[in-house]
Amino acid sequence: MLGQELCRALEAEKIEYTGTDREVSILDPEALSSYGEKHNPDWIINCSAYTAVDKAEDETDAAYSINRDGVANLARIAEERDIPIIHISTDYVFDGTSEKPLNEEAPTGPVGVYGASKLAGEESLRRIASKHFIIRTAWLYGQYGPNFVYTMVKLMNSRESIKVVADQIGSPTWARDLADLIAAVIESGSEKYGTYHFSGEGQCSWHEFAGEIFRLGREKGLVKTECNINPCSSGEYPTKAKRPAYSLLSKEKVSSKLQFNVPDWNTSLKYFMNDYQGLHSRVSNWIEHAEYDLETAKAMTSSGRYLYVCITCQQSIEKMIKAIYEFRNLSVPRIHDLLRLIDGLSILPDANTNTYLKDLSYYYIASRYNERISKLSIELNRERSEFFLEKTEEVIQWLKLKIPYL
Repeated sequence: MLGQELCRALEAEKIEYTGTDREVSILDPEALSSYGEKHNPDWIINCSAYTAVDKAEDETDAAYSINRDGVANLARIAEERDIPIIHISTDYVFDGTSEKPLNEEAPTGPVGVYGASKLAGEESLRRIASKHFIIRTAWLYGQYGPNFVYTMVKLMNSRESIKVVADQIGSPTWARDLADLIAAVIESGSEKYGTYHFSGEGQCSWHEFAGEIFRLGREKGLVKTECNINPCSSGEYPTKAKRPAYSLLSKEKVSSKLQFNVPDWNTSLKYFMNDYQGLHSRVSNWIEHAEYDLETAKAMTSSGRYLYVCITCQQSIEKMIKAIYEFRNLSVPRIHDLLRLIDGLSILPDANTNTYLKDLSYYYIASRYNERISKLSIELNRERSEFFLEKTEEVIQWLKLKIPYL
């Protein structure tokens, strides 16, 4: 969610960058060192983290491995190369009992494994890397990935009423605003190292946040029902890991020392919902055409047009893949090879799905050559067509999961 927004922000500032995913593990010092030698970076930005707050209570080793040890590995690379590192931390390093906005010097005291592992990462970074920025943030939402806004819109469209916690106070943070801060720090070549707090300006409860999502969602046609948003206590919505009751971060330091104008959370949410409205329209258009093709393929089965069932199944999956390109703000390729399209998204299908996509593309491309049509027509029968339909529906549902708000 943050990494992809950061790519956009760096491009806007014309700052050259290279990004990594799972292919360069932060738990592998040799891989990090080799990558550093190859690309010779001037800065390191760590957007990786173990963020499954409740799962962390059961997966303590995994949380500490990523949030502490991985950060230490990156810190060593930064120190060895004598370059700055920017690291993202969280309001969960606090115990949530404060009654006033938390500044960077406020006593920490995490109440769960996630917060404790993030605090351990901060401590590792401070100990190892002399040139570091630690940016604590809270209540992050954005286009790329599951988040509270998407969850609320889904629930509001599927239920007559929902309950939202009203006794936890903080401030929502648009990932784009955070990415803009990071890009501004790099663009300015700042050497004002240290720990900073950043979230949207202002404060609200999760219930108030949900109410504003509903209001804007209705206004922009994203929420199509009259859902009741009812307040509830944290006790009525038990979670494995305890959440901070009060995690409002003071932005005075980031404003005064880094000279960054912190947007109001309401204003940022309006901009996000504007983007969401346009994005939803474009992505939905691809999905509607994908579903139409699938229905067409079903109709062709009953009429015995088995070759065209295969072709239309391919077109259905192709359009669903292109919906993901649209969602990720990537140029939609004008190619029909399903494996090449999938590869461009770094989505890894299992072996059976991989073979299926390869077969579909073969039939689709081969159908363009007249001399092959008669042979293909013999190969394809009702049983094969029904398999295509069943598998296509399965693949479509798998691809839909790659678009978080669906």
